[in-house]
This record gives sequence, C-alpha cells and structure tokens, in this order.
Amino acid sequence: SAAVQPGPLLNLTARGREKHSLFYIYSALNKDVFLPGIYEFTALGLLDGREIDYYNSKEQKKIPKQSWMMEKLQEDYWEKGTQSRKSKEQWFKVNVEILMKRMNHSNQG
Repeated sequence: SAAVQPGPLLNLTARGREKHSLFYIYSALNKDVFLPGIYEFTALGLLDGREIDYYNSKEQKKIPKQSWMMEKLQEDYWEKGTQSRKSKEQWFKVNVEILMKRMNHSNQG
C-alpha cells in the first residue's frame, strides 16, 4: 500500500514578471520493498519541473540535485532540511499505519 501526497505548489516571481513553480512530492509505503530506487519514504523537490533535492528513508539525508543549490545554500540549510524530511517521514509512517488499520490491512502482504 502506498500514500502519495503532493506538496504545495507555489508560484514565485523573480526579477520582473518571470514566474517559477516549486513543488514537493512525498511518497510513503507501509514497509520497505526490495526494489532498486523504491523506499519506504521518498521526498522530491521540483523547481520549474526540474529535480532540485531528494531524500529517502535509506540515506536519511536531504541531497541537492543541482550544483547551484550546493554552491548557493549554506550547510545549515541542508541540515535543517534533513531534519524536516525526517520529521515528515515520521508523520507519514504514523498516518500510513492509521490508514492500514482503518482499511483492515496488515503489514504481511
């Protein structure tokens, strides 16, 4: 069973009338599956449709996916971002368990 929740879509205006979109995608499974690239929890940040950061329950670290992000953002941004993603992971874990119970599903299959 999986729960997918898109994060907020924000329209950002930079210099003049140029518009940008920032989108976060979260996915959670009720347990780890043993497939490459599939994790119990995954978070993905998209800016204008391009991946900018990534987090999963195995690595447990917010990772920049654009070189400019690592160059322009300080180390504490990544530390705080990692803590935020860990918190979100726990929130999803609790809510997936609640959903599983309400739907009469077990973690066996």
